[in-house]
Amino acid sequence: MLRRPCTLSAIAFAAGSAAAGLTAVHSRPVFLFCGGAAAVVLLFLSLSISKTLTDKDSFDFLYKKTVNGALLFCLLFSAGFAEASLSFSRESQLAPFSGQSATVSGIVLNAACDADNTASVTLRLRSGALCRCGERTARQRREKILVRIYDYAGEDPRLLTGCRVSVHGTVNLPQPASNPGCFDYQLFLRSKKIYACLTAKGISPEAEIPERPLLHKIAVFKVFYETRI
Repeated sequence: MLRRPCTLSAIAFAAGSAAAGLTAVHSRPVFLFCGGAAAVVLLFLSLSISKTLTDKDSFDFLYKKTVNGALLFCLLFSAGFAEASLSFSRESQLAPFSGQSATVSGIVLNAACDADNTASVTLRLRSGALCRCGERTARQRREKILVRIYDYAGEDPRLLTGCRVSVHGTVNLPQPASNPGCFDYQLFLRSKKIYACLTAKGISPEAEIPERPLLHKIAVFKVFYETRI
């Protein structure tokens, strides 16, 4: 009776461990946790079914459902692992322009400004728009970049959320951690699907009407609520 539940649990944990061994060091605890959690859940579920049911047909029916659930978990787990592997190995389309000045166009997804008047803006590049770097131009693809504006003196950058803007600045690529085991800023940004940064002096709206009205209204409400409180 215990052979099949233990086999399912061992397979689930092996899948999590194998995925953990193939991915980055910072992601191993996540995959190990997923594999271990799946193994424990499947083990206790199978044991509870075997103890409470006496009818063989009912047991077979629920056992098949458990197997289907395990297969679905493995499928979703594999899809998530493949997507995470691709996202961590992807390179930015702005990589050839690293260290150079470039002008990009995109939609503001979120923004913030800290106490040092440094604005951080997450920008999604507009697909098909032109990216200019000196005399060179290239068609943009959909990609998120992080824009930093030091000594920001404009209005609250959160009010630009959902708007289409143009930014001119210096392209730089996040660097990995210099000391093994320390915080890796490059991996942190890649986990958020950000592969390039832009250091700019300002940001210019391209249209008065927001590209994403709902996103803009939510940001305006947050700013209004915080200033009133």
